[in-house]
Parts: sequence; C-alpha cells; structure tokens
Amino acid sequence: MCSPNTHDNLVRDLVRESGCAIAFPYYTPGPEAQFPVQFEEAYATIAYIVANSSTLGVKADKTVFLGDSVGGHMTLAMSNLVAERGGPKVAYQVLFYPVSDLSRESDTYKSFENGPYLTRKTMLWMKDAFVPKGSDVQHYLLSPILMSKAQAARQPPSLIIVAGVDPLRGEGENFGHELQKAGVETAIFRADGQVHDFAMLEATRKSPTAVATVELAALKVRKALIGS
Repeated sequence: MCSPNTHDNLVRDLVRESGCAIAFPYYTPGPEAQFPVQFEEAYATIAYIVANSSTLGVKADKTVFLGDSVGGHMTLAMSNLVAERGGPKVAYQVLFYPVSDLSRESDTYKSFENGPYLTRKTMLWMKDAFVPKGSDVQHYLLSPILMSKAQAARQPPSLIIVAGVDPLRGEGENFGHELQKAGVETAIFRADGQVHDFAMLEATRKSPTAVATVELAALKVRKALIGS
C-alpha cells in the first residue's frame, strides 16, 4: 500500500527537521507477497545498510525505526527481529497510528467503522492480503500487542502517535499501555480530530497539528541519534 512515492513528503519533512539520514525500504505489497516476505525484505535492507554504512556515508552503530500504519506494524517486527538476530542498536522507535493487533478489533473499529478516510472494510481487506490463510494471527510478529513480557521489555523507547478519528486508535493506545506496563519508556500522543495518515496526506500534512506532530517525531529521532 505504501512506497517511497506515497511517503516522499513525510520522509523529506522528517529528514529536514531531524538532520538525520532516513532510508525507506522497498517491499513487495500484498497480495503479491504475504507474511513474512515483507518483513524479511525490510530486514535485508537494514542488514545491507549496516554492512555498507561506510560506502553509503552513514553511521550504523545505532538507529531509529519509524513507520506509519502498516509501516508501524513493520517497525515493531524489525525491532523484534533486530533484537533476536543481533542487529544494530535501536535507540528509539516512532510509530504513527500503527497496526499492532491482527487478532481482534478494538472498540474504535466500531466507532469509526465507516471512517472518515480509513474504514473497517479496508483494514479487513489489507489483513487478508497480507496474512496467509491458516496463519496464527496471535503470533507476536503479526499481533505485537500479544508479545510476551520479555519481548515487550526489549522494545526501544517509543513515541506512539494515534489519530483521534481512526479505527486503529484503540489498538495503538492499547499497545502503548502494554509497553508502559513492561517498563519501556513510552509516550502516547493522540492527535484529536485527525484522520488516519494525517501526517502523510497532502490535504492534512500542512495543518498545525500535522506539522507539530512531525516536528515532535523528528526531535525524538534527533535526540536519540545525535543527542541534542
């Protein structure tokens, strides 16, 4: 659903505000490919950057992961896989209105079933496109909210941004609470009155709320990587 083309403006905004290099991995969208293909493609990008950091002119001793919506879902998977496979240190993660629970629907799926913008029907289509039939949707990579306490505790410090008018609001906030209970430094920021993808959509990205949200995310990135 997403690509460097759809997110070009958001990525540029974050680069400009943070002063840090950002890599956006290409991955095969569903249903052309399904779990875990996209996660492995994203992880391969991380491994490539680490192995070729000198050639690319970037520092890879530590990193920050950012993702929005399904990208937030992927971000959580990357944080887990990096921890399990001995990847680079993840100093921070920023999740914009993330998918975090494919095993059930939070109350906001009902509240905003018909949008505005993102609908329950669209989310169900995306889930079916991504998850192979017969998969265990309670697997921690598919439903990060169901991570064990040990898995949750190894998550990096996090900023979770949710949109006030969004089916995914509930699971984003609930996931943040799980991290907080696991002792992870986690800030949960609700942008009231905003729809899903508000920081990326051309119609809303220049609103005061969207601008302030991106500035906050960029500040967290900069402080985690540069220190000031």
